Amino acid sequence: LSEAGIQLLYHGDFDPAGLGIADLVIRRHGARPWRFRALDYLLSEGGTPLTPPAELETPWDPALAAALHAERRAVPEERLLEELLRDLAQEGAGTCAADPTGLEPLSPARVLPLAQAEESAAESQREGAPLHVAELLRGLRCPKRLWLSSREPTSPRPLNPWLARQRREVVAEARRAHPRGCALPEDLAASVPGTRAALAEGQRVLYGAAFERGGLIGRLDLLVARGAPSGAKPTWSLTRVTSASSITPEHVDALALGVWLAEGSGLEVEQAWVAHVDTAATDPAHRLRWSDETRAVRQRLRTLDSDIEASRHTLELPAPPALDVGPQCERGGDRACPYLERCWPDEGPTVFELPRFPARVAWRLHRQGRARLEDPADLPAELSARQRRLALAVLEGRQHFDRQALGEHLSAWPRPWASLDFETIAAALPRYPGARPYEPIPFQFSVHLETPSGLESRDYLHPTPDDPRPALAAQLVGALADHAGAVLVYGLGFEASRLEELACAVPALATELRAIRERLVDLRPLLEERLFDPRLEGSYGLKRVRPLLLGRTAIARILPPSRIDDGLAAQEAYAQLLQSDSTPEGPMAELRAYCCEDSASVLRIALGLRETGSD
Repeated sequence: LSEAGIQLLYHGDFDPAGLGIADLVIRRHGARPWRFRALDYLLSEGGTPLTPPAELETPWDPALAAALHAERRAVPEERLLEELLRDLAQEGAGTCAADPTGLEPLSPARVLPLAQAEESAAESQREGAPLHVAELLRGLRCPKRLWLSSREPTSPRPLNPWLARQRREVVAEARRAHPRGCALPEDLAASVPGTRAALAEGQRVLYGAAFERGGLIGRLDLLVARGAPSGAKPTWSLTRVTSASSITPEHVDALALGVWLAEGSGLEVEQAWVAHVDTAATDPAHRLRWSDETRAVRQRLRTLDSDIEASRHTLELPAPPALDVGPQCERGGDRACPYLERCWPDEGPTVFELPRFPARVAWRLHRQGRARLEDPADLPAELSARQRRLALAVLEGRQHFDRQALGEHLSAWPRPWASLDFETIAAALPRYPGARPYEPIPFQFSVHLETPSGLESRDYLHPTPDDPRPALAAQLVGALADHAGAVLVYGLGFEASRLEELACAVPALATELRAIRERLVDLRPLLEERLFDPRLEGSYGLKRVRPLLLGRTAIARILPPSRIDDGLAAQEAYAQLLQSDSTPEGPMAELRAYCCEDSASVLRIALGLRETGSD
């Protein structure tokens, strides 16, 4: 980092975006915490410290800013800046850069004691702050992420509201198996002394007990005493509760860390359990499966100490571990790594962007240096014919679309057309009789019909907490009673499965529902075989295809906008609707708009392609 570059960072126009860049660059070049406080001082205006922009990721220390302000009377800002420049250059380059001004170095008598005290306090705080077991678990998967999270912490990614709801409900269900427990505070740091106090009081069931050991801190979902309620010291069983439908190695790792923490605090752990959702259960009393993982945990504990020590060593490194991207990288969803842009090479299009390309093969090509899509004449032999056509579209930067062949295929579908879209709720603990955990239960449908005067919309949203399937099935049969043509969907498997499940749940309408299922035709595979466009980025989801084929202005004219943007948000909106004492028009209108938008888009896309394909 050159001296001129540092001067530019400090003396440039300090707009919020610029501050974010300055903050990031200085962090990457090893600046210590006290220098960020000095930056606070340098940004003061007329002697009054400025309010920090949100983009500045460092803590704001008003006391230090005031102390630095007092030093300002004796140390001109220019001289302090010179010292900062010299120190940063020395740390970044390993040597002290030459002073182009010819000035004598600034005496550290006033500045350095304050700086050293602040740096020492920051280092002590970092060394003393316990590491959450969740961070350690991520570090076991990727040591580089562990190191970066300790130096450049990011705000926790909020869990999707619907998924968070499932987690809360499953934990509450598990607690009902061990009632009258002592619930510890949500604040993790406060839970540690609270746990000690609860154990000292003789509490035998603890919800959310927290322990700290060896610089690690973590929480246990369930801690239950075993043995005699009085007299002898009890042994304990520990349970990790998850809303997942199966047990993964990560669950065993988390459970083993819980046992490690508890035993380090003097508890004797006799059993270790994982409580997870049983998707085969129809009896509400057995929707959780309690799996005894004691043997697996004891086996994992044999190597856990060495893993913890390796993680501590990683945190002490002066630079992040030299670790290439690989299968450990989490690229999507709520668990996406916040440091992907730091690690992932910016090498243009690669096989990772191709649809349905096996990850195992992609990583092998990456290790061989062959993952990049560069030369149309030298594409990897592992590509399928469809992936090869998409790769060519990406390399050429233009769309490949066989509209005529698609139009000919569409012309074989019986007219007039209709389109169908379901919205379902798949809860970990369903409220409807006979429903299995995570079974998708339709609560809404949207049908659009092709008529001589345009599209006709028919839809239904079940407004009450009772089982929606009987009323929805009757409404759907009625909506398509006067229609005999093909029923278009986008992804045949989903709607076909829901129709068969409805037929089983509402046997009185089974014949009519199965007749609708037999008329389903799928638009998606036709587009996957004939449309290749770099703007799709390998995804053929309806929300990616729709603006490409309809245009954004056409979409806006279909229906008013909805804040609901995916199926998880729709489920959360419906759950909130059912909890309401009334039937609010706003949320109902948004749910209807979201579902209707999908069915209208499918029919509009197909009609447009049929017309252009027949030209």
